[in-house]
Amino acid sequence: MKKVSSFFVFGLAALLLSGCSQHIGNFTALSTDSYNPKNIDEKHKVASGIEHDVMSTIILGIPIGGHTKLDQAVAETARENGGDYLRNAQVHAKAWYFLLFGQQGFMIKGDVYNTQE
Repeated sequence: MKKVSSFFVFGLAALLLSGCSQHIGNFTALSTDSYNPKNIDEKHKVASGIEHDVMSTIILGIPIGGHTKLDQAVAETARENGGDYLRNAQVHAKAWYFLLFGQQGFMIKGDVYNTQE
């Protein structure tokens, strides 16, 4: 009986602490702003191998402040790292929940360039 109750408690804890990540894709270039294509070179790289999460909070199944959109995540990632263009980017959708609270959004990895002079 003790084994069954331990298994049940472990299973319930795993269910309540659930989270997931889904790979959306790999992109050679990502930008939501205007950029200068002739300035995409190593001289204009401002950050290499960055990882940036853009998440929205969910309470009782309701997103507080709205759902995070991919274009918002790309723009925020570039802006937070001082650029306007992402290269060799990977996009992952992420979510986690604990009881009635959680977060969902995107994680973006890549190199950031500032092509404006």
